[in-house]
Amino acid sequence: KSILSIILNLFEMLISTLNLDKSENELPQPLKNSLISLAEFTQKHTLSVLAGEADHSVLVDINESIIAGLRQSAELLAGQTILQTGAA
Repeated sequence: KSILSIILNLFEMLISTLNLDKSENELPQPLKNSLISLAEFTQKHTLSVLAGEADHSVLVDINESIIAGLRQSAELLAGQTILQTGAA
């Protein structure tokens, strides 16, 4: 795992959490809190990885879980759109 990809991963996570504080963000507060907590963990673990004190595999696992969740959400939204279009 390259240092650049680890830093970019951290940057993406931090940018994502900035959007959680925006008033137009309609996510439930418990989910926002969980995502902020995950970002804080990611930041700490990334710094440990960069210092050579931890393995990057935890970061890979987090990313894979996020991707799987986003994929599932996209599939659900696509299914709802098809149902709404078919019902019209």
